[in-house]
Amino acid sequence: MSFTGSLALAGIGGLVYKFGGGQSYEKLPYVNTPFNQYLDKVYKKHLNKVMSRTRYVLMNFFKDAFTGGAFMYPFKGFLEFNTNKSSYSTTMLGILSGYLIMFALVSFVYWATITPMYTAFLIVLGPIGLFIAIFHSFLQANVFTLLFMRLSHFNNHLVEVCLEKNGLEEDFSDKKPIKYYVPINSIYFWAYYFPFKLVKYMLGLAVLSVLLVISFFPLVGPILFHILISPFITQIYFTKVLRLQNFDNIQRRENIYLHAGQYASFGFLAGLIESVPILAGFAISTNTIGSVLFNLDHPMIPETVVETQVEIEAVPQETNEQVNQ
Repeated sequence: MSFTGSLALAGIGGLVYKFGGGQSYEKLPYVNTPFNQYLDKVYKKHLNKVMSRTRYVLMNFFKDAFTGGAFMYPFKGFLEFNTNKSSYSTTMLGILSGYLIMFALVSFVYWATITPMYTAFLIVLGPIGLFIAIFHSFLQANVFTLLFMRLSHFNNHLVEVCLEKNGLEEDFSDKKPIKYYVPINSIYFWAYYFPFKLVKYMLGLAVLSVLLVISFFPLVGPILFHILISPFITQIYFTKVLRLQNFDNIQRRENIYLHAGQYASFGFLAGLIESVPILAGFAISTNTIGSVLFNLDHPMIPETVVETQVEIEAVPQETNEQVNQ
């Protein structure tokens, strides 16, 4: 119950944020591609760009991981908070309260359903086994709580607070970022978009299930879980500030592949800190501040993001050609 309930709440929160306000909706230009050109302009182009993206990540991952010192920014976020407590305390208290409420609910259900099984299995180790079962239950409840807290974007207001504190709120455009969509009644939806998304989400669910099984390993599982999902932790933290910089949904996704090493580096440290129950309630806020500071220190213009995902040409063709040169 704690597992399925947390995933359901996280999914609902994620959908509300993904399709919520603050965005301008536009139809995906690829929808207008003639069906007789799909082989070259959709299927082959998508395959070639996926291969190109994969090569880029493999060639630049480790170099990129140490570029800009992304792994230091979770600590810089803490230092920023420690220096300006009055500016952040109110918002952080709200985030911490939400975490504690969710953690208490998840822990209660977890102790009533899963902890007894761990206890029965580990009791053969005596008092040590009982301690492991109890301690692991808190680690595991923290994993489920963070799934909900991150995907629900409880921390988004803190991004704006951090920008205002640094005097940069007005530097971000009031223009709503674009979110591209595919009409369900289009040929593109049924010939490419829906099959692609179906396979993608099925594979994603399979991977998530494997990762969650890993998280059930006593003590080390929850920590390993956060390490393995480190790029996705960063993706969630960066989403709000990139939206404020007018990155559309395709550009935000592509940014992950262009800077996979930095995403993994930041998420690795953020995930390790958040692996500690209760401390995670504070770390959500300090990591959010750190993510804003990183994007301010390493600004990127949306138009410079090379789009290797076939779903969209987000900028005019001549601009794409200039960027790719």
